[in-house]
Amino acid sequence: MIEHGPRAKLEYLAFVPSTVAWEFTWAQPVTVDTLVAYDSPDSIPQEIRVDAWMEDNWQEVAHSYWNDAARHVHGFNRLETTKLRYVLIGDVARGVHIGEIEIYDSAGN
Repeated sequence: MIEHGPRAKLEYLAFVPSTVAWEFTWAQPVTVDTLVAYDSPDSIPQEIRVDAWMEDNWQEVAHSYWNDAARHVHGFNRLETTKLRYVLIGDVARGVHIGEIEIYDSAGN
């Protein structure tokens, strides 16, 4: 029987895709339905998730695969929240440089 110590476990975890997230928090609830991100053209994330804080829990509200643009728009059902999270998924997430993230309510509020 071969015993695996902490090092073996650490090596195994080294190959798990990384996750990078930016979290936005408001003191009072806001109504939102769109997140627009501007990334560096040299490091575009391919898989992106947007989570909202609802009912004391993070809930996925948008998930995009195969993104290929430095500016990308993530629309979701209009909701009220005090927190929103922009999450990059996968190994490419480590090298992404965010220029700007904008959060909107398309109803103009």
